[in-house]
Amino acid sequence: MTFSFEFTAAGEANQHLVIDYAIHYVKSSGGSSAKVFKWKALDLSPGQTVTLEKNQRIQDFTTRKHFPGKHRVDVMANGRVVAESSFALIA
Repeated sequence: MTFSFEFTAAGEANQHLVIDYAIHYVKSSGGSSAKVFKWKALDLSPGQTVTLEKNQRIQDFTTRKHFPGKHRVDVMANGRVVAESSFALIA
């Protein structure tokens, strides 16, 4: 699965951002559990725009089994959710 996001610095001063993303994996019970992944740390000048793209492998491991259903993806900047989307995993 590949996803991308565009960030634009809206402030009047330089901004340091730590970008992470969380995937809310569907569990066997039907609920979900979030796993946070580190993405990138960057500095943006006022008005600067950067596009980030990520390729996330969806593969079963001994520590994680994937179940069909709607999985949510949150993108976080400095610990706050700034965007979200979802994808459906089909068996």
